[in-house]
Amino acid sequence: MSIKKLAGDFAFYGIIDLIQRSVSLILVPFYTRILDQKDFGKLDMLLILLSVLSVLIDFQFISGISRLYLEFVSKGLGDRFGGTVIFFRFMVGLCLAILISIFGMGGFLEFNFMPSFLENKIPWVLILVFVPVSISFDALIMQARMLRAKIPFASGALLSTIFTSLGSVITTVLLGWGITGVIATMLAGKIIGGLIVYVGLGNKIQLCIDRQILKPLFAYCVPLIPGWWLGFSATYVGRFFVYGILGPEDSALLAVSMKIQNLIGLFAISFRSAWLPLAMTYIEDKDGDTFYVSTMRLFMSGGFLMTFLLTLFIHPLLAIFAPSTYHDVGITFALFSIGCIIGECESNLQLGCQLAKKTIWITVGSFVSFLISILILSMYTSQLGITAAGLALLLSAIGRIVVTYFSSQYYRFIPYDMKSFLMFGLGCIVLLFNAQMNQILSIPTIFWQGILFFVGLFFSIKMLSSSEIQAMIRVFQSLKLKFRSL
Repeated sequence: MSIKKLAGDFAFYGIIDLIQRSVSLILVPFYTRILDQKDFGKLDMLLILLSVLSVLIDFQFISGISRLYLEFVSKGLGDRFGGTVIFFRFMVGLCLAILISIFGMGGFLEFNFMPSFLENKIPWVLILVFVPVSISFDALIMQARMLRAKIPFASGALLSTIFTSLGSVITTVLLGWGITGVIATMLAGKIIGGLIVYVGLGNKIQLCIDRQILKPLFAYCVPLIPGWWLGFSATYVGRFFVYGILGPEDSALLAVSMKIQNLIGLFAISFRSAWLPLAMTYIEDKDGDTFYVSTMRLFMSGGFLMTFLLTLFIHPLLAIFAPSTYHDVGITFALFSIGCIIGECESNLQLGCQLAKKTIWITVGSFVSFLISILILSMYTSQLGITAAGLALLLSAIGRIVVTYFSSQYYRFIPYDMKSFLMFGLGCIVLLFNAQMNQILSIPTIFWQGILFFVGLFFSIKMLSSSEIQAMIRVFQSLKLKFRSL
């Protein structure tokens, strides 16, 4: 029943979340052909700066909503809880945007590792306005998810995506606004989507700042914040190293690699958007461990299969995503894809620390990851180029997952299936070996990829138990019948 419920939630919330988060990825083939490589590199760095600023003031409240919302609902404070999170995040984001604008206009943000503020004033200002809008939109979407308000959730997410997609084409092709047009339409899409969700939720959100809510929220989230910052830095610091040392053209290569890799991240985020609220309901349940173990196997199996397919077919994907000048991305993509899926598995393995509220160890793991990443990037970026960024992502993810796994198991032991972990590890080794052999030998592509496809499918199936395979078959059959009846 737990797998069926998870599949049902994923089929609705997860898929819609996947669509609305994937808009930037869907538009990559368009951007790489409309914008030259230098402008695409600038656009990507500006969007990374948006992510950096959002993470800086995110306060991990989304995790706090997942963990604490049901507790406040039981006290009759669900509407004030959601309203406090949304309004507080918006006000902090607005203050940060004003402060950075003042510094930028004064010429204090002119660094070689990011686009100049003074030379790109309008795109920069739009990015800064985007910060409070983006973090408020994320909180609204999460609130709709926790309330299981399907219509506001779906309409806000989908209309935001549609507006952004169509608007980007109009502003770049017809109006010729370049990166300014791209950012402006993304901002407008978030505003429209956020207003739709807010109106749809109606009286289920009471905008306020309630200190009695913020106190336990910060008590839970503050230990997570340094780890969130460091974990994000370990993942994205390579972008700044490459931009500063190698320039915007190489930064564009790294951007395309990370965008394609983000397909794995989108799957993981969509899975967790359905899984995490359910996981919190199993905290005191006698079947909790069974649910956690089973869903971890499902996540690893699905995530690994996607990683395997992306890595095998990276060159055909590149032909879709970007022109021939981006061909070098395929050489190092295995490092990025495997590093990504290991990092996403680590996020799920944080569960023990979250349940025990010992989140400081998540921060320790992120700190270890950050140190590994900085060490590799500072030593090898100038010699290895974007390969150094891929290597840093992979090794830092391994360091983080080791710390997280053992600390989580210490505080809240969950009897995970070691066989599935072994299959996952062996599959990753096969992918790395294949990537290395492709650089040394000229292997017949179609024949070799066909063999490896079945190898990847074998590893993915072996991660699951027979009962899970049968349950998934029944779920797919049920969903198939539902879609046919529509």
